[in-house]
Amino acid sequence: MIELMVAMAMISVVIATIFYFMLSSTKLVSRAIDFSKSDQTVRSVAARISSDIIQSGGAGVGSGPDKLILGNISYQFLNNKVRREEGNDVYYLTIEGEINGLKFSYPSSKLIKFEIIPNYGGVYYLNAYARN
Repeated sequence: MIELMVAMAMISVVIATIFYFMLSSTKLVSRAIDFSKSDQTVRSVAARISSDIIQSGGAGVGSGPDKLILGNISYQFLNNKVRREEGNDVYYLTIEGEINGLKFSYPSSKLIKFEIIPNYGGVYYLNAYARN
């Protein structure tokens, strides 16, 4: 009887250990997925902004750290979303809370630096030169 109780106790410890590692693995996979989604969002936003900067003549009047104006296109981080406006068309490149911030700086008339602050990982610093 004692041997049976000892065996059951040992099996319980083994099962608890296996459960703990499965739970830890699930959390780790979930964090990896969140990081991957955040990275993909940042890359998508960066590609769109960079493309518009390259095709533009540089930052326009009214551009500042929170807003980039490129002719009839503007970008702004508003309501925790990246907003793109082109003429009368307004749409968002992200949903609320996908990234934590977007800032612009203008070292020269053709060079535009911007940083994207994701939910996971470090800040992305990017440079783009206006072609025209």
